[in-house]
Formats: sequence, structure tokens, C-alpha cells
Amino acid sequence: INGGTFLRSKEDGTGPYDKPSNSYYTVENYGNMTINSPAVLINSGSYSSMLHNGWASTPADTNVTAIMTINGGTFFGGLNTVKNDECAKLTIKNGNFTNTTSSGTVIQNWNIAEIDGGTFTSAGSTIANGFYKATSSVGNLTINGGNFTTDDDNKSLISYGSGASTGGLLAISGGTFNGTLVASPDTYDLTVSGGRITGGVQNRGVDVTITGTAKIDGIVSNTGTGKTEVTENAKIGSVSGTVTVAETVEVTNQENGTSEAKIGTQYYATLEEAIDQASEGATIVMLKDAVFEKGILVTKKITLDMAGHSITAPSGTSIWQDADPQKPSEEDRWSFLSVRENGDLTVTGKGKIEANENDCYAIDVQKGGKCTIENGTFIGNISAVYLIDGSVSIKGGTFDIKQTYKPDDPYALLININDQAAEKPENSIVITGGTFKGDVSEFLAEGLVWDEATGQVKRENPEEPS
Repeated sequence: INGGTFLRSKEDGTGPYDKPSNSYYTVENYGNMTINSPAVLINSGSYSSMLHNGWASTPADTNVTAIMTINGGTFFGGLNTVKNDECAKLTIKNGNFTNTTSSGTVIQNWNIAEIDGGTFTSAGSTIANGFYKATSSVGNLTINGGNFTTDDDNKSLISYGSGASTGGLLAISGGTFNGTLVASPDTYDLTVSGGRITGGVQNRGVDVTITGTAKIDGIVSNTGTGKTEVTENAKIGSVSGTVTVAETVEVTNQENGTSEAKIGTQYYATLEEAIDQASEGATIVMLKDAVFEKGILVTKKITLDMAGHSITAPSGTSIWQDADPQKPSEEDRWSFLSVRENGDLTVTGKGKIEANENDCYAIDVQKGGKCTIENGTFIGNISAVYLIDGSVSIKGGTFDIKQTYKPDDPYALLININDQAAEKPENSIVITGGTFKGDVSEFLAEGLVWDEATGQVKRENPEEPS
């Protein structure tokens, strides 16, 4: 087809579910068809697709192939403007494609399709891709170029065909996508190695890889059971959820993301998840302020770099749960972070852990745990740091409480060691620096004093070398 206008003058399809008396494709191909500009193909209805390539049901001989190449032209209307069906191969090099049906798409692919260029505009998703059968409808779509736009900000630019099964692949190496891509669960995997997506990429349950020179202006998120990886020289706006991001990737605007922490290249939806998944000796870097609904156990050696962020609880929420400091159990929670058993926690990064009034401590250590505090602000109730069994080293930071101990000695337990624990030489609190609201002289390293006026720990003889 090298020109001309093709349309169905009697088309009366008005929707995808009400079968009309006269509705069909405008052009249909079972052989080898090439369409060139300035051809114009139109279907004013919304029941049938406009341009159909291949078989609507599986042919007896699945070795046959309907081949369609579109080099240019104008294509408008239909439920789907172009439908690449079973045993079909579609190549689009250029052209203007428009669909105004919110329940349809510009391009629907069930088998093998490649798009190198063109303009694709839709009221809904611009493209639907789907796997149905391994012999005739494999759902493999490659996009190397083109401009894709949806008029509905609530729709994904690329979706999946109704009735699709798990399988297939969508590979994007180029093009501009004006909107958001959503990878739905139980459909096809998504690879983006080039091009630009002006919105985000949402993974809800498949495997998504963003790599090469791909640019994602918005949020890359993972909320399902699938994996999301960003590698090589890709550039993304921000990260939400559990996503692996290589060090070579530029993250331009992480403050818009919701991932609370990362370990190396792995981003985590919550700080709790990062602590749970951390390997021995890992450093966890906070990316956002964290809001805890319960206390978290630390039972491995980790460093928590708070990177200036905070840990708090929602107003009215109690972190303290069924706790008896004299009889600790696995269910007890009386701090935001409880270091236990083999736990060895180092806190750095000048962050802030602040309890609600009349609630919990900031940090406790028990069952032989170890905790080193290098800096930051720690605000608890009765005690900011409480040791029941193990060791605590405080090298710096600011320590305060909201709920005080008793009127005549309100800050007596600001830094507190359990009475029974204090009788055992293996249990210790050693302070070598920091600012404290109350007197912590009993825990100071040799040669140091607590300055009541400033709350600071300093050398008893400033002339001595440090």
C-alpha cells in the first residue's frame, strides 16, 4: 500500500463489549504486506481493531507467518489501531498512530513486533503486549525508537493484553515515553537499555532491568515479588521500595523517593528491612527519616549511618511493648533499637533517635550485645541508653530524656546500667565524648570529667595530650 485512504464507511462498533451489526478490521493481512506514506487507514469504531496482522485464533499450521512492515502513513481509530496477532511479525519504522478509545491501545502485540520509530498517541495505554502460546503468540516486543504519549495520566504507557499469561518480553532500547511504565504481575519481564521515560517505572511483580543509557526522570519503584535492577550508565530520578542500583548509576532526586535505606547498591523500602537483610559487617545508609511502629532487634554486626536522618514513632504510638527490664524476652521491646546476642551496632552519621514522651528508650543493649555510638542525638524516657547485659561505648553525641527519673535527681538514669549487670566485670559503659543533660561521671574514661555548665565531656587536665 503506497497511498490512498482506507476506511469502513458502514462501521458501527461503539464499544469493546457490545457486538455491533457491522464491525470489522479496515485492513487485514495473512501474507506479506508493506505500508508506505502517504497511506491513510481509518476505523471510526471501537469494537474491532483497525489494522490486523495474523490470525485471531491459532492456525492449524503454526509455522506460517503473516509479515507486515509499516514504513510510514497515518493510522487512526479502532479498538486497537494495529493488532499484531498469532503467528504474526510486525515491523514499524515510522508513521503517525492515534487511538481515542480509553479501553484500547495504539499497538497490541501478541507475537513478535519491533518498533523503530513513529508517533503513538492514545487515550489509554499506547501499547499492549502479551504472551498466550509458545507456538504462536510469544509476546516479544522490541522498541528501538518512537514517541509514545498517553492522554490519561492514570494509565501506564505500556500494558498487557487481556487474557495474557505469564511470559514474553518487552525490551526498550530507545524512544521517548511521555508518562509512566507499569510492569504488572504475572505478565512479561521488562528491560530498558536506552531512551527516556518522563515519568517513572513501577514494578508490581515481574523482573525489571534498567541499564545502558536509559533515562528515567521519575521514580523507579518495586512493590511486588519481582526484582528490579538499575545498572551501567542509566540515570534515574529516585528509588522507592527494594531496588538494586549500581554505583555507576546517577540518582538525581532521591528526596522524592521513598526507600528508607540502602546497603551498597541495594535500596530497601524500610530501615527495618535493611537491618533484617544486612549481612555481617554491613553498613546501612539511611536515605529518609524512618518512622517505627515497633522496636527493632539488632543481632548481627552492622554500622548504621543515619546520614542526618531521624528515627521516630508516630504520635500516640508506643514502642514500649510488654517489657520487664528485669526479665527480658524476645517479645520485649523497650527501645527503637535493641542490640542483642551477637549484635554489634555502631551508630554514626549525626542522625537523631527521638522517643515520644513517656514511652521508650532510644537504644538498649542486652544478652551480650555491643553498641558503639560515635555521634548523633538520642532522646529517650528515664534513660536514653540502657544496658542490661553487654557493653556500650559512647564516643560522642547529645543525650537527653523527656520523662525524667525523680524530682530530686531527674537525670540519674540518663545513661543507665542495670544493677545486676553492673556487678559483672564483662558488662560496661565507657564514655569518651559527648554532651549529656545529666551527670555521667561514673561511666567516664580515665582523665575525663563532665562539665555541668555545658553538659560536655572533656579532659580533666586540658594541658595533657589527648
